[in-house]
This record gives sequence, structure tokens and C-alpha cells, in this order.
Amino acid sequence: IMDSALNSVTIPNSTTILMASLAMLNTVIPLLIAYHYRKRLSVKISTFFIGLLTYMLFAMLLVQLPDILIRGTIKPFSELVKNSPLTAAIYFSTLTALVEESGRFFIYKTLMKNRMTKEEALMLGAGHGGIQAMFVGSSVMMSNAILAFSLNSLGAENYVSKLGLTGEKLETTTKGIIEFGQIPASSHFFDGTVPLILMVAQIALSYIVFRSIVSKTEIYLFPLAILMHIALLLPLYLVRKGVTTNVFVPELIMLLFAMAIIYFAYVMYQKKTD
Repeated sequence: IMDSALNSVTIPNSTTILMASLAMLNTVIPLLIAYHYRKRLSVKISTFFIGLLTYMLFAMLLVQLPDILIRGTIKPFSELVKNSPLTAAIYFSTLTALVEESGRFFIYKTLMKNRMTKEEALMLGAGHGGIQAMFVGSSVMMSNAILAFSLNSLGAENYVSKLGLTGEKLETTTKGIIEFGQIPASSHFFDGTVPLILMVAQIALSYIVFRSIVSKTEIYLFPLAILMHIALLLPLYLVRKGVTTNVFVPELIMLLFAMAIIYFAYVMYQKKTD
């Protein structure tokens, strides 16, 4: 049964082109934004790399520590997260937002303490969101595009045979390729465009957290940034955890939330701090 299903695996050329195009956009757009900020706002390019470090350190590495602590010590909650997709979506969106925004706050207080200007805050966000787009959007989309091209040019069965796998690894890989062939183009579009939405929102959130530090009367902006981030991530995790199979509505909600965050940050950006 699996062999016959494998033989029928083909990826439409339009889907392959879509994945390759999204991979390119997730690489080019962050670099263009960084170049634009560097030229127009005269900010340090090193701030972009500080933002890159912020994402890698907190969103990729340190976020795992509280997760291990929480789910490792609170067994009933761990089981709830495991068995309830909705609880998992709320939990992971909240944890991610808390760690990322706390990390951003920490970076402002340490590595960014001598470059606390609103222009540098934007560049920090460009680095943070830019590397996220490159890792989550570009690398995944390009890997998928290469796999799709290989499956179409060699044939799925021939491609699997060339891997030289046996036993359980062969079965797992075959199952994975069959499932890959069944993914609709809309899901690939979702996976490739969501990182771009998150990227522009990260720039706005970076400025909001900056503002909460430099303005004595606007400390409330830090917890507000966390709440905004949670609201932005929740639709994404509802899809990731299988609460919904509809990708259009969650992405539309994310886009609207991102636009609201950007507009809020823009209004704040135009005002002078106290």
C-alpha cells in the first residue's frame, strides 16, 4: 500500500516555485530592511547582529529551560499540554512571548545600553525578526523546494531507493514523503509567509520594549508588548498544534494583529519620550 502511494507522489511545479520564491523573500527582505535602516537612519550594522544573537540565544536556546522546568516538574500540567492541543497552543505562545520579550529587555540593559536610540531599536528588531525569517521561513522553504524538485525529477520511489535506507528508517522516510506530497499549497504559503509577518511585528515590538525602558511614564509598555506578542503567536500555535486545519483565517488574524502592533509602535515613534 505504501509503495503504491509512494509512486503517486508528485509535487505541482507551481508549488515548487512558490516554495523557492518564499525562501528567497525570507532571505532578501530582512537584508533589504537592514540595508535601508543602515543608510537612512545611520545606525550600526552590528545592531542587526545583536538582534540576530537575541533571537538565537533566547528564542532558540534559553526558551527550552523554563519549558523543561515547567513540564518536567509539574506532571499533571505536562499531561494536559500533551493531551490538549488548545492548552498546548496557549502555553507555547505564552512561553515564547515571555522569553523573547524578556530576552529583548535584557539585551537592551546590557549589549545595547550604549546605543539606546529609537533608530537602533528598529535595527535590533530587524535583526531579531530577520534571522527568524531566515531560519524558519527561508531554510524550511528551500529544503522543501529541493525535496519537491528531487521527487519530481527522480520519482519518489527512485528517490527513496537512492537513500539506501532499510527497516524502520525506510518506513519512516517513506511515510514522511507520502505525507509531504499531500500537503496543500496553502499550507506551504502559510509556512513561508508567517515568518515575514512575524519579522515586521518583531521590529515594532523591539521599539515598544525600548520605549518602556527609556520613558519613565511608559513602563507599562513592557507587559503590553508581551501580551501583544502572545496574541500574535496564538493563531500560529493553533495551527501548529492541530486545533484548526484552516490556515487562511489564522494567518489573516496574525496579519491584522501585526498591523495593529505596527500602527501602535508608529504612533509611539512619532511622539517624544518624557
